[in-house]
Amino acid sequence: MDPTSVALFALLFVAGAQTPLLALFALRRRRTLLVVVGPYALLAPLAVILGTAVDAPTRLGLLALAVAPAELAAPGIARAIGARIDTAGAYLAGTVVVSFALTFAFLGPSAPLAIGAARDAAFAFLIGMTFGGALPTIRDRILTPLRRAGDLALLVLVAVAIAGAAAHISGQSVALALLMLAGGATAAVAAAALGGGDRWSALPGAGTRDFAVAATIAGSATPASAAVPLVYGGLLFLGAALLVFRRHRTRGGPEEPRRT
Repeated sequence: MDPTSVALFALLFVAGAQTPLLALFALRRRRTLLVVVGPYALLAPLAVILGTAVDAPTRLGLLALAVAPAELAAPGIARAIGARIDTAGAYLAGTVVVSFALTFAFLGPSAPLAIGAARDAAFAFLIGMTFGGALPTIRDRILTPLRRAGDLALLVLVAVAIAGAAAHISGQSVALALLMLAGGATAAVAAAALGGGDRWSALPGAGTRDFAVAATIAGSATPASAAVPLVYGGLLFLGAALLVFRRHRTRGGPEEPRRT
């Protein structure tokens, strides 16, 4: 395995190890499944439509972003904005499962090389989740080193993405990333409102997309394809920082979320 593949595996393994196995059982509830699937129902067709008007690398980056799992830092973002961490984690786990299936459907014909990276990412997450569920005491003892390993893996993936795609970032990349960010967030909040779920947990847990995973999967086929996911990542964390600032300034704090 090359360093990028190792870093992707490590990032997903660490994220999985911190996600309880019980989170997958939440997918049996219709309102949880609605929140998980809702953003994909909007973003995947949107990426296909927008892809007809852009070049091949940009189209691949759009598709990889549309079918990527939610931001792996979603539980941390949920904590920062006062949402339910367990609910955000359940949504995140659901997006990993759905993402794996959609990656084969949408990226397989156009980018066979990206399938291997997507498969390894999904397996790493599930292996990490199994490890954390089967050996929680050991997982807790090595949690700090695990998190540092995940941080290092993320830095490696971002550095590789920047090196390969920075020269290809344009105003078009920014506009497309904004559309994907706004579309995913809106769809997740709307699905949560429709199904009676927690909107604030749905926002990071299902309405975001993990830019590092998308950039790595798309970049494994063509480095320039990582441009849109890379811009998306910058916009995502800028938006998250602004949201945290606004939520903490709101008098009375966040509303009491409901369980899903």
